[in-house]
Amino acid sequence: MPLPPLSLASPGSAPPTPTSTSPASPSTLTEIVQPTLDQFPLAVAHNAIIEACVFQTCTASLHHRPNSELEKGALVYLSTTNLNLPIGRARKLCPKWVEPHRILQAYNETSNYLPMVLQKQRIYSKFHVLLLWPYKASNNVLFPNRATPEPYNFGAPDNQEWFVNDLLSHCWDGVNLKFEVCWSLENTTLESLATCKNLKALNRYLELQSI
Repeated sequence: MPLPPLSLASPGSAPPTPTSTSPASPSTLTEIVQPTLDQFPLAVAHNAIIEACVFQTCTASLHHRPNSELEKGALVYLSTTNLNLPIGRARKLCPKWVEPHRILQAYNETSNYLPMVLQKQRIYSKFHVLLLWPYKASNNVLFPNRATPEPYNFGAPDNQEWFVNDLLSHCWDGVNLKFEVCWSLENTTLESLATCKNLKALNRYLELQSI
């Protein structure tokens, strides 16, 4: 005779309620899946950005030219990309490369070079190799009568002295006396008496004014 099934319930207690195995309700599925759906466009955007960065890096690496190892004493053209050009000149009208300069010191381990540049223009004289281009002399047989570009004029240094040709006239600016000064470059400016008091041209001007 078979034995009855074993029951873990104590005598006099209600039988255990069976656990429901029915699938989750639609509202429960929405609460679980919705956060994932909200983050999906953001994940797609992140993946697209990463893929674009990798593609751009690989494409740029294919077009990189090898760095030229320049030696001390070599002639190189200097790029005007980061140069402090004189005030009043349009950068887009300036040449991309200026006259060849001779390298005074070479640091091949860091690809930095020290060309001989205009120190008076306060130009930092240490440049990376990407801002330099090796100089190659023109072949007169292949390119006869080829004109050599003139050195680029960076302007006069700040401490440049100019000569006065003459004093043309004078005027009053309130209580301040100013003179019209004609400089050696044929340009004229208005200068104060404190600037002109030690000029020989002032003595000549006062003689003409009978003062």
